[in-house]
Amino acid sequence: MNAIVAFDDTGSPGTETPSSWLKSHRKSYVGVILLPEQVEQLTNIMDAGIKATKNRFGIDEFHLTDIMNGKGQWSHVSGDDRFGTFKVLCDVFSKHYIPCVAQTWSPEHYQLNNLNIENIDDFENLNKEKYEHFAFYLALFKSIKYLVSNNVKIPAKFFCDEGIRRAGDSLEFSFLEKIGIGSKVDFEESRSNVYLQIADFAAYCFNKYQMLAVKKWKTNTDWEILECINKSGFDFLDAVMVSAPKEQIDHQLYDYMQWLNHSDKHSK
Repeated sequence: MNAIVAFDDTGSPGTETPSSWLKSHRKSYVGVILLPEQVEQLTNIMDAGIKATKNRFGIDEFHLTDIMNGKGQWSHVSGDDRFGTFKVLCDVFSKHYIPCVAQTWSPEHYQLNNLNIENIDDFENLNKEKYEHFAFYLALFKSIKYLVSNNVKIPAKFFCDEGIRRAGDSLEFSFLEKIGIGSKVDFEESRSNVYLQIADFAAYCFNKYQMLAVKKWKTNTDWEILECINKSGFDFLDAVMVSAPKEQIDHQLYDYMQWLNHSDKHSK
């Protein structure tokens, strides 16, 4: 089997937080890297899960925002059943090691990283001035670095949820010639691609973890969600994931950890 890298975007546009790092107009792209030896098993698990969900609820897609908020296809499902679905998925993924790359960018990130747009080489097929394109481009590079550094069997297949491009489109990248099948990233609807549904789950967990980590007053449900995410099998390779006693997890600790991570990267 070929390795598969699937990307989805996340963020909370317009939502203000106490954190100085979580910009309200940011975009994060999360890429799940499904290793060749686990692709078949994860495919079968997702197919079986969707079949069971369709039989029980008449729903044919795991879309985490809809599941957790009772929107879209999940609007008729009870809160207990929706939260139970989330916990089951976390438990399923906890049995697997799934490396994830993540990249966040916002209009403020150019200045934060001392970047002059005019001095940056143009991106292939993307606009370096659009922060969502910048986030995806860097996440794609991070995934390639992981594949090469860890001697993962190549070529790999690359998918991305529709957004930057419409479903059915693809983007060619010259640097994928020896890494990817067809040197391209295919854009598809998540409903028709179980790997994008895994990416959707990871992207949701990435953003939800951040938002809850900096939330001032956390409910028991918030803590349960954080615990489920911590136990899942997603390893966000270079992201800051705060781990501390409950009473210490707040926006100040999160911002401090972000600052340490940022300083470490820029001192090298």
